[in-house]
Amino acid sequence: MLVGRAQVLIERQQTRATPASNGGSDMDHYVRVEGGQFVVDCKRFYVSGWNMWELVEAAAGGLELFGASLPPNTTGPALVRRMMDRAVANQFNVIRAWAHTVTPQYALQTAPGQYNEAVFRGLDYALDEARKRGLRLLLSLTDNWQATGGADEFVRWAGSGDHESFFTDPKAKQLYKAHAAAVLSRVNTINGRRYSQDPTIFGWNLINEPRCYQCGGVLARWVGEMAAHVKALDPNHLLTVGAEGFYPASLSQAAANPQGADSWANEEGQNFVADHASPSIDFMSMHLWINNWWAVDKPLLMEEFGVWGGNGDEQQQYYRLIYDAIAENAKAGGPAQGALFWTWYAEGQKAPAEEGGTASGLFGVFESNSAVWPLMRGFSATMRSLSGPAAAGCRPAGRAPAAAGPCGDAGYEGPGCNIDINECARQTAGCDPNAACTNQAGGFACHCFDGYTGDGASCQPAAALADVQTQYVSDGAARLACSEGRDVVYPEGAPGFQYDVTGALDRVKGGGQKDGYGSRSAVEPISCMLACNAAPGCDSFSYNAAQKRCFLKSGASRQTCGSAPTVCVSARGKTYSCGVWMTYFKRQATGGSTAVTQAPSKASSAAANDTPASSSTASKQLAAAFSRP
Repeated sequence: MLVGRAQVLIERQQTRATPASNGGSDMDHYVRVEGGQFVVDCKRFYVSGWNMWELVEAAAGGLELFGASLPPNTTGPALVRRMMDRAVANQFNVIRAWAHTVTPQYALQTAPGQYNEAVFRGLDYALDEARKRGLRLLLSLTDNWQATGGADEFVRWAGSGDHESFFTDPKAKQLYKAHAAAVLSRVNTINGRRYSQDPTIFGWNLINEPRCYQCGGVLARWVGEMAAHVKALDPNHLLTVGAEGFYPASLSQAAANPQGADSWANEEGQNFVADHASPSIDFMSMHLWINNWWAVDKPLLMEEFGVWGGNGDEQQQYYRLIYDAIAENAKAGGPAQGALFWTWYAEGQKAPAEEGGTASGLFGVFESNSAVWPLMRGFSATMRSLSGPAAAGCRPAGRAPAAAGPCGDAGYEGPGCNIDINECARQTAGCDPNAACTNQAGGFACHCFDGYTGDGASCQPAAALADVQTQYVSDGAARLACSEGRDVVYPEGAPGFQYDVTGALDRVKGGGQKDGYGSRSAVEPISCMLACNAAPGCDSFSYNAAQKRCFLKSGASRQTCGSAPTVCVSARGKTYSCGVWMTYFKRQATGGSTAVTQAPSKASSAAANDTPASSSTASKQLAAAFSRP
């Protein structure tokens, strides 16, 4: 029985806030190039911002991110809004991101020409939230590195062999062209703007960091073909390659490659000048390397830079070097138009173990970083001071089609005001962190968890919460029930439950969560105790402190065995240790209960899984397939 559970329906109109925009009417104009400079409505536009990996996954409501964890009690859409709000406060104006996803369970394109609409709506949401704040997105159409959404996926679909064939195989090239067309012709389900007509988009990268080993001029020819294709579909937006800026060994400029003339970069198929020479390429971009900026007489944007595992002093020196060089060149009227660092973490995010095991990992920068954040703010202020004056000889261009306005009923969105908003997934309902959020058509409800009292918008611990903790016992860390019994469906509305709006759990191979098992957000043991009490038949649960995840169980044996460390696989395919499992037993239900579990009415009808659990099979499968370091 729930104690002190008060349920209230909270009007969406009272909780939906419209962020203050810093863009004004400029957001109805595209960024263009005039006289070798970026302009917006014939006013100069200089860039300051950052690279945000997994923007689409977060905005779509993904349950988990792999580049850096979601902060506690924060959903992906809430993280996106928080980062964008802070970007405005820090005078950033451009976010570079991927117009695709990077992990299989969140795949945007699930097969050639087939797209996950729920994930695509994540990009819709990110664009619309950026528009409201006067921010612009520089989007990469594909990536050289990731198995999902990247070049190797197109190669696999084309059946054409090695990575380098992405740039030459006719079928792979056609698949890329079709994907580009699908993205560019997309109509935003929130504001009704076609992507090719949305000024919120700063521009496009053809591909992030293309590499074609010992390919000679292949990459330049691919760029010429694909740039012409993209420009024919979208003449409104700026276009660049997305390359790092390397040179082949045959050119004297190869001395500018990382590690000099004998660098590994000599053989990666890039030629900074030739790759940007196409008339369909509007500006040059590079990652890290500041050399030969006047080579093509086009604007230049430093798309990526960062410090690999540097300490505070090294970070500070490097960021100052980059920012000062860009600012000095821009002040002198040079081609440098701004810089985007890699990468920014919100407070509470943590990097994966494969990036060093610290909160910030190898590249992450927190706003609290006193060594480099003042440099970022200073650079943003400089870029802002250079922006605004009219560009000489600039010809004004017309405005883009207007975005659809907000719906009268704030519970729905879209040009037809007929798409229900899941305020729980977006975390705009205003529910207390200790309250369950239940989505309803055109509305939602908040109610305090068992053990808390309040109206759902505010919940306070009650005396019953301490009683819940006395109901469970364990034999200590790394002690798991020798036989864990059967999995029990995780109850909707319990602590640790979240809506899987992307359908990711159904795509996890062998993952128990797709049947409704397991917590879906980071939890402490008390949350699992409350969930077990709410789940029919639950007499114990397996908990992993490193993953902050639990699986509810029925029929566990009271005898415990030593639990071996769990091995997980990261989004980049690397293995790592992700904690050990332990069992908590409900005191009044120990001794091998044989109760049959029953699924709640809104959960999966598959309520039990007869899996022997000397070391939880479902848990291990999930950890290997759907877990971050």
